[in-house]
Amino acid sequence: MAALGDLVSAVDVAALTGDFAAYVAASFRQAVTNGIWGWFDDDLAFTRPWGFDLHAIAAPVSIWYGTQDVLAPRAHSDYLIATIPGASRNELVGGHVLSDDDVASIYQWLTDAGTGVSTGWR
Repeated sequence: MAALGDLVSAVDVAALTGDFAAYVAASFRQAVTNGIWGWFDDDLAFTRPWGFDLHAIAAPVSIWYGTQDVLAPRAHSDYLIATIPGASRNELVGGHVLSDDDVASIYQWLTDAGTGVSTGWR
């Protein structure tokens, strides 16, 4: 956690403990084993066009945002919701690290999105 500094919120620090923290640390190390360029490209995605028109998306889209997330800025989710037709907002009480309940909500939305049934997760 010390290496992440202020890149994570207090709620994320609380979530990253024990075996899960060790797993995340190992994942980060593996992700940059061959260099930082994948991470670099990911960061550039916030600043450059993605190669397709967001206005043309016709599939159901749900934007999930942690209210205490310091890694993914709220302004980015606001932009996506304003730009993608029919996109829904789903605010999670937490940070960048998803809780088991958050993951269950996302899976439920994915399941229901194919049926046209509203999940109520908004």
